[in-house]
Formats: sequence, C-alpha cells, structure tokens
Amino acid sequence: MNQYFSEMTEAIKENRGLVLQYVGDTVNSASRISGLTREFSCDVILSQTTHDLLTGSFEMERLPPVKVKGKKEGLSVYKLAG
Repeated sequence: MNQYFSEMTEAIKENRGLVLQYVGDTVNSASRISGLTREFSCDVILSQTTHDLLTGSFEMERLPPVKVKGKKEGLSVYKLAG
C-alpha cells in the first residue's frame, strides 16, 4: 500500500469483516461541501477541483466562497446551472 493511500484510509476490523473508512482533508472538505446543498437550495455543489475537471462539459455557476470548519480560507464552490 503506498504512503498516500495509507494516509487517506484507515482499516477497521469489525465483526463482519474489513471496512475501509476514508479520512483526510479531501474527504472532510467533500463532506462539508455536500452539506451546503440545503443552504444554496440545489442538489449538487462542486468543489474548485471538480469544476476545473468538468469545465466545458457542463454549465456551472460560481457561488460565494464559503467558510467551512477546518479551513482557514473560504472554499470556492459552484452549482450546476440550468
């Protein structure tokens, strides 16, 4: 297992077998962003990274930067337009 993967995952042994639990900054940010859908009344909120990967494939609208727990600076987020 490579070091990056080791830092991003933690194996937990439970009664029924092995379960992978994902931890780290990326996972925490994704969780915080997904919780913003109610605030912005939309089904999907995209991070800056996802926006950059999808540019040209979908029409997206930039939302105001959001302050989330665990981050010093606001995150750039987007919603799908139309």
